[in-house]
Amino acid sequence: MSWKLIEKARNLLEEENGAIKKDFGGKISVALIYPNTYYLGMSNLGFQSLYYLFNNFPDIVCERGFLPSEEDLKEYQRTNTSLFSLESQKPINSFDIVAFSISFENDYLNLLRILKLSKIKIRTKERRLSDPLIIAGGIASTANPEPVAEFVDIFILGEAEEILEDFILNYKKARSEAENKTEFLEFFNPIKEAYIPRFIEVDYNDSGTIKRFRNIGVGKEKVSVGKVKDLNKTETFTHVLTPATEFSNIYLIEVSRGCSRHCNFCLIGNLMGKGRFRDVNKVLLQIDKGLERTNKIGLLGSSISEHPEFDSLCRSLSDKEILPSISSIRFEGVRDPLLELLVKSGQNSLTLAPEAGSEAMRKLIGKPISEEVILEKTQYAIVKGILNLKLYFLIGLPGEKWDDIKAIDDLIKKIRHRIVKETKGKTRLGKIIVSINSFIPKPFTPFQWYPMEEVSSLNKKLIFLKKSLKGMSNISVITDVPKWSYVQAVLARGDRRVSDILIKTLELDGDWYRSFRELNINPDFYNYRDREEEELFPWDFIDNGFSKDSLLLKYRITKKEISA
Repeated sequence: MSWKLIEKARNLLEEENGAIKKDFGGKISVALIYPNTYYLGMSNLGFQSLYYLFNNFPDIVCERGFLPSEEDLKEYQRTNTSLFSLESQKPINSFDIVAFSISFENDYLNLLRILKLSKIKIRTKERRLSDPLIIAGGIASTANPEPVAEFVDIFILGEAEEILEDFILNYKKARSEAENKTEFLEFFNPIKEAYIPRFIEVDYNDSGTIKRFRNIGVGKEKVSVGKVKDLNKTETFTHVLTPATEFSNIYLIEVSRGCSRHCNFCLIGNLMGKGRFRDVNKVLLQIDKGLERTNKIGLLGSSISEHPEFDSLCRSLSDKEILPSISSIRFEGVRDPLLELLVKSGQNSLTLAPEAGSEAMRKLIGKPISEEVILEKTQYAIVKGILNLKLYFLIGLPGEKWDDIKAIDDLIKKIRHRIVKETKGKTRLGKIIVSINSFIPKPFTPFQWYPMEEVSSLNKKLIFLKKSLKGMSNISVITDVPKWSYVQAVLARGDRRVSDILIKTLELDGDWYRSFRELNINPDFYNYRDREEEELFPWDFIDNGFSKDSLLLKYRITKKEISA
């Protein structure tokens, strides 16, 4: 055991406001793991909410765990220290349940790293009844759990508020009655949102595609995605304030969940359904509670500006002189009284997502906003005093041509022209941060049938855009790295055979491309081919409330538009 690591954990705890410390005596112990660093994990509102939800049960003690930094990892290895929890510094492998909250596919490898560092057997078939129960949830594993199905005992699909109570009740029954691991897992099968990979086997066609899913024993044909119907019956806010996060000591409040737009490329709206909103009075009440702890408030939601009472909320906040930071909004939301509130609060930047440069491409992906509206809204934001913009674009979208890439360049320059015009003669010039990312086809979207664009082609497009925008004083460009987007794409749409890639990459200390070379698995199979319309996907046993036929219809429409 390393006292250096223990002291570092205790120092983190001292900086926190709101950590929960409970006695272990007679309680079910849960190690809640974010498979990345403390900084990222504690910046995640969903992770913080799970921490609170577990600890709300009087007979459960839940403590947190994270992936160590590179420096700390060396200390763990040097001292042969097993990964331990933050609150009590107990070894993770001594907990009854180890629960992973997975937001991003790229953290799948970190799940394996944490199991190894915790000295827990990595594959579920190797673990016994006496070992911790490994469960996982979060948006990434809800969309497609198969790449890590070999490592997780139970996946909880969807929003935890709908599922957690049933899970805990069944866990208590299983712990008191089951005599072996298989019997133990059978107790969870009645939970419609619980996916137990051990009870489903997969057969493959000679072509490598999935032939069928076969139920073993008590396996079920479909697993549901849990969704909270009424957000007013839940509370989602920052429970632990700490300076060591992206939102340093900001009290975050979730205003909305889901999205009603169902853009063809976007996972959130297509997987989690229509936008759901908290009542304004509930939000204001939560803000008052937050102000008792800090003077920094943040409002979050994927479609916050579409709240039916959004303007009323902004006016109420302004009247009360409550000046929050607000997450990215849609172009339609760039209006008063929001802009007045942002300026009053000292917020001088706005995040917007045109996604594509041309109107035709925006229409194809399901964001049919005209160029004139984009220019008018960005100019109005500058006029009102929002001097800085962050703009998100995707490249490699289905049917994309070089004219569409040039349209991104043209649109950015037109926006820049309006910023320069409005700030001319002023002491501060407006700035634009352009974020350009590679399109990755995601499950449960109409674009799940399309291939990812080849890495070499994506690199050429990025080089063109960076070169064209280089040297403009008020524009900075940040991009992803297509070769790593390629890896994410494998994990996003991969099947159970991807588990072998993860194991090999763990052995090779994170060298994905060497793993691809050494294994008899072609990653291009997952990334670079058009799917047949009738193909069975690795996630097709998941029922999210939408039919695959409705997605197929949208896919056919986009194919027709592309070929027109």
